Amino acid sequence: EMAMANEQETDNAVRELFQNRIAPDLLDKLLSNPSILELNGEERDLTVLFADAVGITQKQYNMPLRDFFEYMNKHFDVLSEIIVSNHGFLDKIVGDEFMALWGTPVNPRDHATQACFAAIDMQAKLRSLRKGNIESSGGDYRLAIGINTGSAFIGNLGPSGFMQYTPFGNAINFGARLERIGRTYGVEIIIGEETYQHAKDNIIARKLDDVEVRYQDEKVGVYELVERKSTGVSDEVSRKLSEFGKGYDAFSRGDMPGARDHFLAALKASKGTDVPS
Repeated sequence: EMAMANEQETDNAVRELFQNRIAPDLLDKLLSNPSILELNGEERDLTVLFADAVGITQKQYNMPLRDFFEYMNKHFDVLSEIIVSNHGFLDKIVGDEFMALWGTPVNPRDHATQACFAAIDMQAKLRSLRKGNIESSGGDYRLAIGINTGSAFIGNLGPSGFMQYTPFGNAINFGARLERIGRTYGVEIIIGEETYQHAKDNIIARKLDDVEVRYQDEKVGVYELVERKSTGVSDEVSRKLSEFGKGYDAFSRGDMPGARDHFLAALKASKGTDVPS
């Protein structure tokens, strides 16, 4: 009876931690074998996604706060469903920003690709909502998404009675920084070098730059995530990416006139909208 009581207590604790934050099949897997989860912490290779609503603060002034609160909750419902359907783990929501994880012990494989697919699906869903003018009184908003892959320590963190299963480490910190970097380059989704290397066979992406990372000697490549390879892109986008790639190669070699020509061609292909070009 004591063993059964302890098992039920563990089951309830795990369910409380993860219910509605991971896919039902992953929750069932976890409940059938809770020992795979090291709540006291372990080092793992993870992929983290940070997303922040851009320009949302101004939207708050256009409607009563209660209505705005309901408006944001509707969108969080949609976005969290996409995370869960792509086998991610919704880690936390802070204001209009949220963080999700892939690579937990419940679902350790292909975590970089799954995170990329989730980001693509979220942006596509938001575009369809903007097109449909859903909840027009709140206006529209955009997501800035940063994704990074690397080693992190994950486990129950926090004071007794208020612990949360969450990761920390340099890979997580850089993921948060990428979300902000993406705005500088004017792209919807930006990913780090490790994420690109893990997912490149399944995604279309372009290199944007090499950036400095705190406590690291060498710079790290950052990429714009464009689309799934299986979906493909239009001829116009393909030309833009091709010209930009040639321009970046010329720029890296110090051939500034050549770089300028290709970047202008990429800009023309995008009808003047491509910020990186």
